[in-house]
Amino acid sequence: MRPFAAAVLLFLAALPVWAGAAPEPRPRNIILFIGDGMGFGQVALGAVRAAAAVPAPADPPLPALLTFERFPVAGTLSNPSANSYVTDSAAAATALACGAKTNNGMVGIAPDGKRLESVAELAKRHGMAVGIVSSVGFDHATPAGFYAHEGSRDSYDAILAQALNCGTFDLLFGGGVFGKPAGGATLRAAAEAVGMAYFDAATFKELSPAATAGKPVLGMFDTNGSHCLDKGIEPRLAELTAQAVSILLARDTGHGFFLMVEGGAIDWACHGNNADNAAYEVQEFDQAVAAALRQLAAAKRLDDTLVVVTADHETGGLVMAGPYGKPLAQGQTPELKWNGDHHSAMFVPLYATGPSAGRLANRHDNAELARLLKALVAP
Repeated sequence: MRPFAAAVLLFLAALPVWAGAAPEPRPRNIILFIGDGMGFGQVALGAVRAAAAVPAPADPPLPALLTFERFPVAGTLSNPSANSYVTDSAAAATALACGAKTNNGMVGIAPDGKRLESVAELAKRHGMAVGIVSSVGFDHATPAGFYAHEGSRDSYDAILAQALNCGTFDLLFGGGVFGKPAGGATLRAAAEAVGMAYFDAATFKELSPAATAGKPVLGMFDTNGSHCLDKGIEPRLAELTAQAVSILLARDTGHGFFLMVEGGAIDWACHGNNADNAAYEVQEFDQAVAAALRQLAAAKRLDDTLVVVTADHETGGLVMAGPYGKPLAQGQTPELKWNGDHHSAMFVPLYATGPSAGRLANRHDNAELARLLKALVAP
């Protein structure tokens, strides 16, 4: 072996020793942001579109940095499921929530049917306040992975029944609901019958830590049956996130909180190869990250909160392919290439800031990320 190669191997072998010599402090709070379908291409598109909205100081103009791209730690996440190299959202959510692989279509259970404990359930068991927020239906695959246990992600009625009775969370917010009772007065009655405080788009402005009176909170903010927060209609994902952080901070009894926030409609836009909607949803997702940081800063809780931003998978095989041979003009849309309308096996981005963020540098697997978060919740 050449001397240089030997030196490199010795250096790499020493890295775990150095990392173990000075462990990072354990966070009091953890916020996990999941951009459903958000690969590196989607992040780049969101950044370029953000730069196009504001004149850039560079010539040629450069993409803007999204809020989470400014985080000091970055890496990548692999995401195969137990039975497919290309995961679906249910298996990916199970891995990200529970730290174990399962088959596509399964939520919160192993391939053999064994129930898996999520980091949200573990956090609640250890006295933490827990919140789950999504821009799409709160009984959809990704949020369901943190509180439900079903053999099929499409068992919406059963998943909704678990949402109403699981006792896992202090708050569950979503852009809609797929199961029955599907909304309005019927869902409100079902929630209130089990002791929940119920809020919708009409009553969102009344939502506050004081207004919930210590009850579990169910928020369903679908305005037109789309199962999603609609463009230009309040509340936005950033508002739901800020309110969730506020409530969880108020409910912290000394053990901190765990919050998962999903930008679910990025995936929906990419399934349709709709670049405009994809860029919009990435920016909505980024604004939710910024809203959480502002809320934490106002409460002087930034320093003890680990914030992680990642994705469950990439959707559409999005590539920014041009222009080639000339700069991208200010306000110009890049030439895009979609490689399909389904999920891909591409690794996805991973960003982190706060206590223990350094442990997320470089490449990890999605189940490995969940196991780390569990270890931080219950060392």
